[in-house]
Amino acid sequence: ARSCTGGHKRSHLVDLRDVGGCFMFAPRCEIREGPMAVSITQARPEDVDFIVEQTLAGAREGHFDSRLLQPRGQLGVLHDMRSIVERNRRFDDESLMAHALVFRDGGQAIGFAIVSDTPPQLSGQEIYAFYIAADHRNKGHGRNLLERLKERVFSKGDALFVRCLPQSQLMFDLLTASGFECVGHNELGARIMHHPPRKQQAGRVGGNPKNRR
Repeated sequence: ARSCTGGHKRSHLVDLRDVGGCFMFAPRCEIREGPMAVSITQARPEDVDFIVEQTLAGAREGHFDSRLLQPRGQLGVLHDMRSIVERNRRFDDESLMAHALVFRDGGQAIGFAIVSDTPPQLSGQEIYAFYIAADHRNKGHGRNLLERLKERVFSKGDALFVRCLPQSQLMFDLLTASGFECVGHNELGARIMHHPPRKQQAGRVGGNPKNRR
């Protein structure tokens, strides 16, 4: 489910440029765990239509802001995804880098995620979007892929944020099961979910993440 939206503007996310291994996003680089594992690949221009289609499907299901279904919202999604895939820049804020990732099972795209920089006032990374196509749910893909994204963000020592709309109970349940906690709400009522970096998670160094913001 998408983490957060605001019309056709969407939430701040994660910069994974410095994360080790394939998350340096070499062209056609794949991350696999086991011979039959779903791969995580950097999105290519030909993936834009799939990402836009799944984003609008998520909006119809209530996982993303319903305003994305309006003509202006759909145009905003297209511009944003093209900008992220082709230039690694957010359409709504050129100062924020972002990367689009596609999940593939046997070569078939089954979902996507977007990770982006956060603005200076936030300390950490953010999953800007995360979505598994309806036909591929209830197979453990969401949980597995979320954990793999977390590990690569935490390898930098960063905290992780996700914004979850109140009607997206599916995403909220996935996040809470994965160790995220709600630390507040934004102006749209989306829950701001926070996961401390691995080194803080063990001892909860620094107290409640809400008090550190």
